[in-house]
Amino acid sequence: MLFRSNALIILETARDTDLSCLAAAGFTAVREKTYKTNAHIFIQREGKDEKSNLSGEL
Repeated sequence: MLFRSNALIILETARDTDLSCLAAAGFTAVREKTYKTNAHIFIQREGKDEKSNLSGEL
């Protein structure tokens, strides 16, 4: 995994983008900011990734 399990990811999409595939990919939308022509969708991974043995510390 390239990011921590609690990372917040920001997607920039068109306003009418279908985000139904998020749940199937293991993500959930936390927040949405809608503008005139686009939207910023803040997503996080659902649950905790038990497979990773990374501490997340540098």
